Amino acid sequence: MLKRKISFVITAIVIAVILATQASCNKQAPSDLSKENIIPKPVSVASTGGYFVLSPATVIYVSEGSDELRRIGEYLAEILRPATGYAFNVK
Repeated sequence: MLKRKISFVITAIVIAVILATQASCNKQAPSDLSKENIIPKPVSVASTGGYFVLSPATVIYVSEGSDELRRIGEYLAEILRPATGYAFNVK
């Protein structure tokens, strides 16, 4: 009888952990980027309700022929490297 109660309690705990894990994996709420601190600050922001993910393959693209834009791209990569651990390329 005691083994049956222990088995029931363990089963209940496992089910609770599974349900909590599933609940935490729900779709994220849309982000309003106009309220975020973005570096460099964009001229305008249009909310699409979507998200993007930074990965080791992420590349920062800037317009050719502008040394200032190249420096801004390098600055963005420099700011993101410590937080992500990724060595972003600027092209």
